[in-house]
Amino acid sequence: MKIIFPDIHGSLTRTIAMVCGELGYTLLLPDHSFREAIRYGKKWTIPELEQGIEFPGKLDNVSTVSFQEMLDDPPDVFFVSAAENNNNILQNIWIPHLSKRHTKLAYYSGNDQWPASFHNTQYLKNIVCASTSGLDHCKSIGVANIQDWLPPVDYDNFKYTENITGNRLRTYIMAYPQQFRGAYDMFMNYKDFVHDKYILNYEPNIPKCKTPAKMRDSIGTVHFKPKEGYGYAVIESMACGRPVFMHRPYAQNKRLLDWSLDGVTAFFSNNAREFKEQLETYTRDVDKMAVTQRKCAEKVREIVNYQEQVNNFKQFIERLI
Repeated sequence: MKIIFPDIHGSLTRTIAMVCGELGYTLLLPDHSFREAIRYGKKWTIPELEQGIEFPGKLDNVSTVSFQEMLDDPPDVFFVSAAENNNNILQNIWIPHLSKRHTKLAYYSGNDQWPASFHNTQYLKNIVCASTSGLDHCKSIGVANIQDWLPPVDYDNFKYTENITGNRLRTYIMAYPQQFRGAYDMFMNYKDFVHDKYILNYEPNIPKCKTPAKMRDSIGTVHFKPKEGYGYAVIESMACGRPVFMHRPYAQNKRLLDWSLDGVTAFFSNNAREFKEQLETYTRDVDKMAVTQRKCAEKVREIVNYQEQVNNFKQFIERLI
């Protein structure tokens, strides 16, 4: 089984690779010859893949594929991996080259918004969906093969090793001030409000291979983000045993609430004063803090269970239309 999944998110792509490896599937990542055909997403070269800079820890079942190689030996499955590459894949790859071959077209969505943005749904027959609203929308329009799927993170990499005390928290949201100015300003205001007791760092450009250590070196993650897809940073932090502090209004109606349990894996607040009170409650007793961190790591693995999600993905692939 050969699957092409355009890389639009490093953690997601690694999850797909790991799950495919468990099932004996080969994951093919488009190389630079796809630049015009797929305008959105990372295009790989073999040295980049082997260096493991953005895709840490090379896996044996992952390799690159050129556009011509795809035409000569079509994959079994080609994924539309984001709204931004949907039209390019349909118009430049699927319709002219693969629609008459044995290849199956599948969709992935971890975003609450983009399944509803499709105007042409005639090709939307198979979708793995991590968002509640996306699932509801696909059911409402009669998509035949829908899989409710929670991509598990790399729990071995984002492992819980020990509890930690201290006063440092981090946020990792990329292009924060550019894309989410209001949320970024809130973060900076909260940072000033708690600066007498706590340190809040904004660190968006940490290499993926160093993120787990950074997360374990803090007492928690701050994640104020009004628009969120699946929320990998949230689960990754929890997997390390570091609860996530969120703005309650931003988190409403998001799928991440399924594993963001107040006082267990997450702390919610409505304003800076409540945020500081939550931090003080969390850090006041070091023994209770240690228990919270351990239970945080255990609970997220229980809710987003690795083997269960491997099996769900397998069932989806076996039902492809």
